[in-house]
Amino acid sequence: MACLYVGNLPAAVTDMELRALIENTVGPVLAIRLMSGKTFCFVELANQEDLDVALARRMPSLRGRRLAFGPGRKRCAGLACDGR
Repeated sequence: MACLYVGNLPAAVTDMELRALIENTVGPVLAIRLMSGKTFCFVELANQEDLDVALARRMPSLRGRRLAFGPGRKRCAGLACDGR
């Protein structure tokens, strides 16, 4: 598993909307941790290769905002298991 930081999110983005975008541009999403009241989140991806694809590609837009991708480091630890 690998963790992707996604920044510059629109304030009212939904889990389903973000999941669809990431799965269509990067690969399978195991879990998403949307930070309440924040414009960033952490996405747990299936493997390091998907993270490498995300970091190498041109950033997608969501609702007119260009998203920022970065390595999430340790922020996804246990994400799929804790139900967030």
